[in-house]
Amino acid sequence: MANIIRTFLCDHDEVLTAEPTFPGFRVLAQSRGVALAAAVNEPTKIIYLANPNNPTGTFFTRAEFDEFYRHIPPGVLLILDKAFYEYAHITPTSPIRSTIGTTTSSRCAPFRKPMVWPESVSDMASRTRT
Repeated sequence: MANIIRTFLCDHDEVLTAEPTFPGFRVLAQSRGVALAAAVNEPTKIIYLANPNNPTGTFFTRAEFDEFYRHIPPGVLLILDKAFYEYAHITPTSPIRSTIGTTTSSRCAPFRKPMVWPESVSDMASRTRT
């Protein structure tokens, strides 16, 4: 997630997320020096959603996600964190434009699978790390 933050955010950008949510995203965004937005606006560049949410366990359905997504401006990147997805009984959300899905396998190390990124995102992240 740190590479995503460094790749896609500049000094005057803003991010939007639920309250409360995974504290790591907020810490990374604030360490980059960007503001936390109260709503989508012109400087908003990233929206972070965890489904199900950490720490509350609440989740959104596919229909709720689709309705929300219709209102996201084209230039805003959506990070869809599915770290606890395997514990929820919800209809999957498919990757769509301007979306990066994240997950973790830290709770099941022997069964880890490599994360596959779209080539354009992988290229940008590689340039950011170097």
